[in-house]
This record gives sequence, C-alpha cells and structure tokens, in this order.
Amino acid sequence: MRSFKSIEVQSGIDLYLTKSSTQSVEIKAKSDIIDKVITEVEGSTLKIYFERGSRWNWNNNKMSAYVSTDQIEKLSASGGSDVEAEGRFVGDEMYINGSGGSDIEMTLSCDKLVVSVSGGSDIEVEGDAKTLKIEASGGSDFKGRAFEAKIVQANVSGGSDAYFNVSEELIARASGGSDIHYRGDPKRKDIDSSSSSDVKKYRE
Repeated sequence: MRSFKSIEVQSGIDLYLTKSSTQSVEIKAKSDIIDKVITEVEGSTLKIYFERGSRWNWNNNKMSAYVSTDQIEKLSASGGSDVEAEGRFVGDEMYINGSGGSDIEMTLSCDKLVVSVSGGSDIEVEGDAKTLKIEASGGSDFKGRAFEAKIVQANVSGGSDAYFNVSEELIARASGGSDIHYRGDPKRKDIDSSSSSDVKKYRE
C-alpha cells in the first residue's frame, strides 16, 4: 500500500489510530464480511469503507480498522464511524471532519486546526493550535475543554455546542438554539448570537 497523509473512514467502521514512525493498516471483522471492507489509497488519502452495494447487519458485524502513521493532515469520519487516536499528532495545518453520527477523539498540536462537525457527530480534541476554526451544525458538539488556541473563529448552528480555550482573539457566531462556551480573556472579541443561542464564558 502506498504512503498516505490523510484518512477517510465511513460505513460504520471504527478507526483506532496510533502515532508511529511507520505506516500500517489492519482490518478486523467477521470472516464473512472482511473481504468486503475496502482499503485503498487515492492520491495521498487512505480510504476505508464497506464495499458499495453490499449489505450487512450493523448490530452483529463490528468492523474495525487499526492504522498507524506519523502524521495526519486530514481526518474524516462519516456514516456512524468512530475514531480513537493514541498519541499526539503534530503538524502545520490539520483538518478534522465528522458527519453522520460519527465521533472523533484525538490529541494534537498544530499551527492551524480546521474542524467541521455535523449530523449529530461529536469531536473531542486535546492539545493546542495558534488558530482554531470551528463549523458545527445539526446537533453536533465540539469538545475542546482541554484545547488551547490563540485565535478562534467559531460558527455554531442547529442545536450544536462548542467548548474551547482562547487567549487572544475570538470571532463567534451562534444561532438556532446553539451555545458557544469559552474560557480565557481574549483581547479582541466579535460575538453575535441569535435564535435562543448564547456565547458565554465558562468556568470548570
């Protein structure tokens, strides 16, 4: 398998990601479906998904992917796939995308982190970034209580919530019954909330 810099996982396949100097991919599933779990590299992206057009019993057929790599530029989970990452991933720009009821947990340090979470998904991160950009919608949550950023731009809508720490600049938009909770004393703030939404400081 060719080397990769990004990962896309879908079809309810759970991804267990480990930081390592060498890249490896291992799939675990029942013998009657394991051949239908596809792993392929397109460009620089590792794609993990269940064979198109095939059917399986979601409840009785757990599928897991175990992936080791040193760096990740983009991580995307959709269709009920969950991601658990072990180790701290370091990079310049990093992108995390969770949709369709997927959950992602990871630790990272980067110059810029861009997060998109939608469709009842949750993304929980620890670590730090100079700049953090958040787009959350459709009853999704960004959980960054243990994440530090100097500059944060957050746009949260549709019954979603976001938590993070910010030290220098905050641009926050909350609408449609959503809340943004931040900790810190940014010198520059541009805040707007509407439709039963709120942007507020929190203490824990």
